[in-house]
Amino acid sequence: MARLSELNLSTYRTFLQPLVRGLANQPAADLAQALNPLRLSYTIFADSNPWMNGAKKLTANVAATRKPAAADNPFLELQTHVSDQITATLDAYRVARDQLAEQMFFGFYGSPFVQALLGLGAGGEARPFPGVSPEKLAARRALADVHAAKLQTGGFDEALTRAVLYVIAADRTLDQRCALALNVARQQLMHLSLAEFKVVVRDQAFLLQLECERAVEALASLVPDADARMELLKQVHAIIDTGAPSSAAERDRLTRLSRLLATPIERPARRATVVSQ
Repeated sequence: MARLSELNLSTYRTFLQPLVRGLANQPAADLAQALNPLRLSYTIFADSNPWMNGAKKLTANVAATRKPAAADNPFLELQTHVSDQITATLDAYRVARDQLAEQMFFGFYGSPFVQALLGLGAGGEARPFPGVSPEKLAARRALADVHAAKLQTGGFDEALTRAVLYVIAADRTLDQRCALALNVARQQLMHLSLAEFKVVVRDQAFLLQLECERAVEALASLVPDADARMELLKQVHAIIDTGAPSSAAERDRLTRLSRLLATPIERPARRATVVSQ
């Protein structure tokens, strides 16, 4: 499936993409957006539709005379029965559809003819994928070099952001606790504009993704003063402890940060933080 997708993408970019780009224009894009089924299902019943003027008056009359149906109303019982039948029918359709889709998928992609056509013969190696272009590789290396130069540049703001990102990435999940931690970190760096804070977060996150070990070990060089290191650790602990208790992996990383900065830390008392919804 991946090989066929690659071939389809290559064919599209070679033959169809120039034509699509040539035909694309703003009026066509606006029309496609207006005719989108999800959008159209709302706009067709909107007040802007002149055909709905009569319905607007009828709905006002219905709302004025509306009253709940009696419990023994036969139509109410019929409604429940029909609803249950529709639900059972949709469930049966879903099961049959999924089974048919699975059989068609394996029947097509598992066919020896299709596999041989795509260079995936039985027991043989697939034809090598052309890979990434030299230009893209060069751009990636240049971007990596630019960020690698930032490993030991910055100050307290960069160190705090990098340390918080390092700890909350311990479980490799972005959940509500991670969002809350970043929100609290933002409160500590209100002297930065929102755009500046986003740049700092992006840069530090990329550094941790690029060279995590070197980025963490370089924290000490960003905050050389012992008092500043102690304050950094206190703020990191306070940010991570906000909300739910920290996980075992996060506590391990907090311990490692304390060792790297070589500063005794007094764990701050837990505090409640109100986050605006």
